[in-house]
Amino acid sequence: MYLWIRYREQWIRYIRRFASILFAGVLTYIVMPTVPSWMAASDKYPYQILEPLQRSTGRGWNWLGLETVNSVLLRGQQWANPTAALPSLHAAFALFIVAFFWKRMPNKWVQHSSLLFPLSMAWCFVYFGEHYITDILAGWAYVGASFWFWNRWEAKRQMVEPLA
Repeated sequence: MYLWIRYREQWIRYIRRFASILFAGVLTYIVMPTVPSWMAASDKYPYQILEPLQRSTGRGWNWLGLETVNSVLLRGQQWANPTAALPSLHAAFALFIVAFFWKRMPNKWVQHSSLLFPLSMAWCFVYFGEHYITDILAGWAYVGASFWFWNRWEAKRQMVEPLA
């Protein structure tokens, strides 16, 4: 919203990259549906190709006494596409935010510490059995491809100086 109001050219650059990552990710889900590790290990599904593991993403909410939040998330998961694992768009957009604003960050310390956000997201996705490492790497590759394409396209058209 801030970009849209204050820096319209940067908002356009942001949306181009965001939309292309989202489009490529959804297209991949359609063309090549893959199951996350929790589903591959579950006895509720016909796969059972991994050792059993517990999908424990909701336990933290219960531990905090926020069972309602956990039940809302579980209900939402029933509506979600369970075979939308590759690429991890959650991991992609965590890196996307850092990459887009990288050159606008005040100093190197902030830049490098901001990388903890996508790295910690990646670790959590693997730890909780939501994604494989390859899902995360694919999401990050989509970010890299989007930035590469749009930076080149914008530079050729001399629209704005590429920031990312």
